[in-house]
Amino acid sequence: MKQKIEKLRKKTIKLLLSGKPVKEICEIVGLSRQWVYKWYKRYLKGDKLWFKEHSRAPHNIPHKTPPEIEQALISIRKKF
Repeated sequence: MKQKIEKLRKKTIKLLLSGKPVKEICEIVGLSRQWVYKWYKRYLKGDKLWFKEHSRAPHNIPHKTPPEIEQALISIRKKF
């Protein structure tokens, strides 16, 4: 399934670069203009893996318990 979606993204960009109108591309692939522009924007950044999905996980967790405290809590819990 993942490969199928990646091929669709590549096909979309090829169609766009060949000069097809975005409206026509949307009809061909069955997806929205926003979707087409999202992947075109990623393509333009020059990343070789532009067609891959990015993680949606947060880069940091501001309220995460520090590792030292986490380990102290674990050791206390193991005692009981």
